Amino acid sequence: AEDEYNRYLAMHGGESNAYTAETVTNYFFSVKPEALDGALDRFAQFFVSPLFTESATERELQAIDSEHSKNLQQDGWRLSQLLRSAANPAHPLNHFMTGNSETLRDEPSRQGVDVRAALLDFHGRYYSANLMCLVVVGRESPDDLLRLAEDHFAAVPDRGASVPHGAEIGAGHKAFPPDRLARCVRVVPIRDARSATFQFVLPGQKQMWRSKPTSYLAHLIGHEGQGSLLTALKHRGLATELTAGGALEEAGVHVFAVTVMLTEAGEADVGAVGDLVFAFIRLLREAGPNELLWRELQQLSDLGFRFRSLANSTSTASGLAHSLQEHDEEFALSAGSCLWDYDPAQIMELLNMLDCRHLRLVLMGKTQADACDSTERWYGTLYSDKPLHPELRARWETASCFPDLRLPVPNPFVPEDLRLKPSLATLPAVPELLLPQFPAELPTVRGYYRKDEEFNLPKAVCGFQLYCPIVADSVANGVLAELWCMAVAEELNEFAYEARVAGLSYSLRATATGLAIGVGGYNDKLPTLLAALANRMASLSEVSEQTYSIVRTILERDYTNAASRSTPYQQALSYESRTLHRPAYSYEERLEALQAMDGCTSLGGINQRLLQRCHVECLLQGNLTAEEARTLIHSFVQPLKVQDPLRRLPPAGTAALLPGWTLMARQGTNPDERNGAVVVTLQAAEYSLESHGLVALAGQILGQRFFDELRTKQQLGYIVSASPFAERHSFVGMRFIVQSEKPPAEVAERVKAWLQWAWAHLEEDLQQEDFERYRTGLTARLRERPKSLGEEFNQNWAEVANRNFSFGFREALVECIERTSLAELQRFSMTRFRVAPTLCIMVCAPSSEKAMGASDVAVNFGAACNRHWSHEEVEAFRGVADWRFRRAEVDCSPAATSRL
Repeated sequence: AEDEYNRYLAMHGGESNAYTAETVTNYFFSVKPEALDGALDRFAQFFVSPLFTESATERELQAIDSEHSKNLQQDGWRLSQLLRSAANPAHPLNHFMTGNSETLRDEPSRQGVDVRAALLDFHGRYYSANLMCLVVVGRESPDDLLRLAEDHFAAVPDRGASVPHGAEIGAGHKAFPPDRLARCVRVVPIRDARSATFQFVLPGQKQMWRSKPTSYLAHLIGHEGQGSLLTALKHRGLATELTAGGALEEAGVHVFAVTVMLTEAGEADVGAVGDLVFAFIRLLREAGPNELLWRELQQLSDLGFRFRSLANSTSTASGLAHSLQEHDEEFALSAGSCLWDYDPAQIMELLNMLDCRHLRLVLMGKTQADACDSTERWYGTLYSDKPLHPELRARWETASCFPDLRLPVPNPFVPEDLRLKPSLATLPAVPELLLPQFPAELPTVRGYYRKDEEFNLPKAVCGFQLYCPIVADSVANGVLAELWCMAVAEELNEFAYEARVAGLSYSLRATATGLAIGVGGYNDKLPTLLAALANRMASLSEVSEQTYSIVRTILERDYTNAASRSTPYQQALSYESRTLHRPAYSYEERLEALQAMDGCTSLGGINQRLLQRCHVECLLQGNLTAEEARTLIHSFVQPLKVQDPLRRLPPAGTAALLPGWTLMARQGTNPDERNGAVVVTLQAAEYSLESHGLVALAGQILGQRFFDELRTKQQLGYIVSASPFAERHSFVGMRFIVQSEKPPAEVAERVKAWLQWAWAHLEEDLQQEDFERYRTGLTARLRERPKSLGEEFNQNWAEVANRNFSFGFREALVECIERTSLAELQRFSMTRFRVAPTLCIMVCAPSSEKAMGASDVAVNFGAACNRHWSHEEVEAFRGVADWRFRRAEVDCSPAATSRL
């Protein structure tokens, strides 16, 4: 059967996916270990005897067109195609990179081309064993895995096919001849953004994988420490962010890009921005390659590879298969990460090419509209492409150095002590409450700790959740907290950037009820970074005008884009959160609150207001002793000087939906978006371990079928998903998402009809044997051990963040699912799913000729619902709703209990 492969994977706890890059297509799957043989058997048939039926071919063409439709409003895709469209028309790089119905169906039809026959011909010519790399990751021995591979893939024919590589792809044509360089491209973006990107077109760099000269240049140009290009741009009020590195590597071409996110002043004076960019490049030329800096980069890359966290088996197999297309087996793992050869001549050769002769300057912003006179064919991007102004070119070619620009100093965060801590006589299976508790000056801390002895890396991860009532009091306070977190990060950036380069990272963000802090990496220098963060949080009571301007610009841009340019399904999920959760505010509300603030003075003393009344809960894991964990907690919390510990936390909860179907129809906020979205959320039952297991089983059984029917067969759109949810303080249920160009009322009708089929399938058609396979597949997936310290930490941190502290929860859930019978699932379907209170949110596409407005949807689909809520009715509902609140009591005593 056509869907046999995916159904087999779903029954055995697996999944599949694939991607196509410029010259490589990569197929991959995961499955529970016992089912590997059967999965490989089915997987191999794609390469031995694919079906390629007429109907499947047509559906896949429609899926590609739907994916293209999804990407039309994404600036990343638009800019990438604009670069390709600027290439030499005689070069393959100039082509449309993804395809749509016009290029893959309509135009071939006009030319009398049989698309299915062309697909079979392509498969017959290029799906040849000599062009393929296969990686199988499993628990079997290498010899046994090799036998499995030979058994299933020996039938793949070797046709001796050949394909061009690198510069050969151009067949003698240059991708970017001189007339397509030294250009200034102006672009109008979809989202609110201001940037200048200096694209330098260089020779392909794949063959330089041992020395990686572009990595050295990206490290120096993209540096954010003292004396860096970004620091100089910030001090002059020209920029907020900067990145440097490869933007394209294909067909013998490497595009090295320096992207500067501009302030209004920077957008108005791009010449001054370019002065600094080219002055820094000149500094690098005059200083010449620095072997000490290169050796430090080599040391850090070697440490990163040696002490890397292993990826999951799916990512490992997929990544290795791709790497083997370019590297010998010996280097397949390390080629992308490590540095071997210091080659100053290569570095100088590239430095001498970072000039206006090889430049494409891309200026992006809404203010560029008046200068744009062309429309890109495939994405409709408004742009202009002109020669670089002679005055700018002459100015930048003679740019002189600035005294505040300099090379980085040796990195103080390079780890020195990489020893593992002594093993414990008895290692607890899960994190434990740190006892004895902390000194009297830290009465507001609940800390958990677990030493790592499984991954054996010299690393640690720490998470701190600060509950601050002031944050939850109003949308304005929540925005102030977010702005202040960004200000702390900006003030620390030069210091913390060095730590990030050396394998240490931190995050500080505002949550709905407080602040969340994470620090991770090599444990040797982790205390230094954590202490610096705590001291900056404690001392930053006044924010400078420069810092405020930078973070305000970034946050206002982010809020504006989230409010007006989010994808339709993201807008629908935002409406759902705003309706059912508390505290919750829309991006429009947050933007309004931000715009009402009175400059940097609005942040005066905010740190004391945030920190003087709070409660701290934390988790520390990794290469730490219990005493080191206590010291870290003390060094972080003590400087904060909490004066009034909380006895109860700010309320956070979920509202119970009203019986029946509730409709919310809203107009999409992006006038150019062709897609709409439907999100259907069912609150099936109050939370219990049993109800959690039942919705998880339903999701395992129905998720692939929903995708197969509504995306693969009905072709409603590219984004189609069905998944269970379980909020431990409130409800369990299912959520169904479809983003589509079809009218939302039609999509909702089809989802509703499919749900009736789904419940009938669970109640009448599902066989005991299939149920047991799905159940075993689900429990196998839940029993998978974490593959890295970070993955284990995230599982445990979820228990801290949701305030259940039940670190053995997954095993309890698995045991519950194993006890669940088909009869219980059928009864749950009949008594819960069929009558579940349901919220249906529709986001209508403003630009689609086929789309109805929100008011039309209310008439066409609203009759099938029990109620249709306006914005005002949502607020009225929130005022009287039955709220289920998260655990709020504070108990730091040893007797504090966990709960499932």
